[in-house]
Amino acid sequence: MKKTAANIALACVVTLLCLVIAEVGLRALTPFPIHGKKANKIYDVDVGYRLNPGHPNIDEHGFRNRAGKPHIIAALGDSHTYGSNVKPEEAWPEQFEKLTGIPAYNFGVGSYAVYAHFTNAHKAIEKGYKYIIIALFIHNDFKVLGNSCDIDYDSSQFWQSAKSRLSLHLPDCSDARNWQTARAPGFIRWLRSRGDLAILSATDYLVVRPLSDFWHRSTGKSAAKPRKKDTAADKHGSDGGRSRSSEGAAEASTDMVPQRPASAYFAGRSLLNQDVEFAFTDLNRAEIVRGIEDFEKMLGDLKRTADLKGSKVGLMFIPSKVQLFYEHLDDLDIYSEVPMLKDMAENHRKIENRLISFMDRTGMLWSTAKPELVAAIEASDRDRSWVFPPTGGHPYPPGYRAYAEAARKLYHRMAASSDEMKNKHWPNYSAR
Repeated sequence: MKKTAANIALACVVTLLCLVIAEVGLRALTPFPIHGKKANKIYDVDVGYRLNPGHPNIDEHGFRNRAGKPHIIAALGDSHTYGSNVKPEEAWPEQFEKLTGIPAYNFGVGSYAVYAHFTNAHKAIEKGYKYIIIALFIHNDFKVLGNSCDIDYDSSQFWQSAKSRLSLHLPDCSDARNWQTARAPGFIRWLRSRGDLAILSATDYLVVRPLSDFWHRSTGKSAAKPRKKDTAADKHGSDGGRSRSSEGAAEASTDMVPQRPASAYFAGRSLLNQDVEFAFTDLNRAEIVRGIEDFEKMLGDLKRTADLKGSKVGLMFIPSKVQLFYEHLDDLDIYSEVPMLKDMAENHRKIENRLISFMDRTGMLWSTAKPELVAAIEASDRDRSWVFPPTGGHPYPPGYRAYAEAARKLYHRMAASSDEMKNKHWPNYSAR
């Protein structure tokens, strides 16, 4: 009995020692932990936080870049600009650079929202960046939670000046506890609530999430249902391929191709998260409307500042998965089964249309990544690959490549409007 107890005690000590070694090793050699309120972050009074320069792929300024990038293109945004799910070279600013030959500095950080975008855009203009592209992810960038409530507006001279100058509302974070971010099984919530531990963070990122995606992708493919293949007439119709004309429907090919079901794009748990996140763009919430009003004022201020400095500011809309599939794959059953998704997609579109109208009135340039993402999804259906994981909204590399294509088109318009391309300021630039 004593020998058994001693063996158990020894096993516990060895296990604990191994866990300590693993924790130290992960922290020293990898970016983990990547969850938790303070993981990999350093305090910044104007934007709430930046990333820890001590971690791999993070430069001395706290952003995901190689050292020494020229001040030409500033890419601003949240995790969709940072490049969640992909390597640094697969994030859209790096892919943009490969497409154009023009360096793009990645100011993207996970959870950054419109207030951080405004601060970083001002700093980029001050540093002499000629073109500032704000990648706006409407689904998250107006929520009164997370990064928007990490900023110390009272202590920041930048924000006190901006509030007075522009009559900004600024977020009221006193009721931020009323905003949920996601639903997950109990053990997953426990795991992520302790995200400051590298072991738990690595387990979630490297084991739990990949297995979950693998499961949903495997079961989703087996449930694929057929649809008729579009003809050339359908694809080049006046409606841009969104709906079939009566003649196109009559001439449709009888060949059948697989169509991934809604469950493959929206796993069950992901649907619950969408239900929670509806509040982030709920136009019946005064906080959301005030955030949109603030952003319009901030955009106007950025344009005035950029004009004085000889810079250009443009906005690239990154559609959420909900909005994208609703607008371009509206034959999926999920929108009749979960009407809230339709309401969410409509809210996204209303906000986008409002901002487009504002930018058109003020002479600011914008683009949307919708066409490029739709083309990527169509290509993925043909080769049975995936643009989005079923359990999350961050794309795989083809999705980030679509963002880069949209940014390239926006840059061309911005550069043409300032005649910089004619001056051949960058001899290595190749317009492709």
